[in-house]
Amino acid sequence: MADDEQQQETGSIEARVDHLETGQQQQDAKLDQIIGQLAKLLPGSHAEAQQRTEDRLDRPASVAEQVRAELARADAERKAQTDADADKSEREQMREQLAALREKPPVPPMPLRSRILMKGWAD
Repeated sequence: MADDEQQQETGSIEARVDHLETGQQQQDAKLDQIIGQLAKLLPGSHAEAQQRTEDRLDRPASVAEQVRAELARADAERKAQTDADADKSEREQMREQLAALREKPPVPPMPLRSRILMKGWAD
């Protein structure tokens, strides 16, 4: 009789374990379905979601901010163009000065007769 009771307990324990395992498998399957549905709604990883949020927060919130940003960009472009023009004109000026500083051929000496006629015999 003790063996029969032990077998019944073992059988009932096995039945309970089987029942619990089946329930757990069903829960796992439903959890996988939920995760799949969420993945369809929110694709990407947590890092991608965080990056999207940061990008959205970094955007200008109002039209005034957007206008200010565009004006700042236009000013920066204008300043860069002005600097480039100044550099170009400075280089041209330096080229002109360099050309003026180049060695000129010496003036030929004045002939003796011209010197005598201009200054006389005294010198």
